[in-house]
Amino acid sequence: QANFTQTVQISPTDSTTTMFYPQEHYCQAHPDATPLINGDTLGTFVAGGGIVFSNTDRGQLDLDAMLPGGPYIVYYDIANRCAIDTQDSIWIDQPDDPGFAYPQTSYCEGGPNPIPTTIALPGGQFSESTASITFANDQTGEIDATMSLQGGPYFIQYTTAGPCPETATQ
Repeated sequence: QANFTQTVQISPTDSTTTMFYPQEHYCQAHPDATPLINGDTLGTFVAGGGIVFSNTDRGQLDLDAMLPGGPYIVYYDIANRCAIDTQDSIWIDQPDDPGFAYPQTSYCEGGPNPIPTTIALPGGQFSESTASITFANDQTGEIDATMSLQGGPYFIQYTTAGPCPETATQ
């Protein structure tokens, strides 16, 4: 008759480790997103469908390579056997279309105020970096032809106010 002894250890479950992305929505073509990890940092990032990592060790997402949509789910598989794996979901939004166009590229001082004939995504703001152009309305792009300085060319910028702001120049 023989005796056999084995030691068994019961470890507590790690339910305190969390992984989350700072935002729920990210803009495609913006800087890559990296999650925040609280707790056990020995884990592996696992992608759900549609996720593309630029750095799998850090969970950094390659927003340029991902298609707009969601929710995309990222899992953080914690190396600790007693850990409860964590996950987060994000959405990828398409960049705003900042396109706009004035009907001409040259105007007369004191003439009718130039106004863009098209603005792809109204609600943004028009600007000009040299302060030579005075806008009668910086929301519609209407230029005050009397108050603006002669000369040029001047570069007019339009920045959208949507969820993924972009800027176009004419």
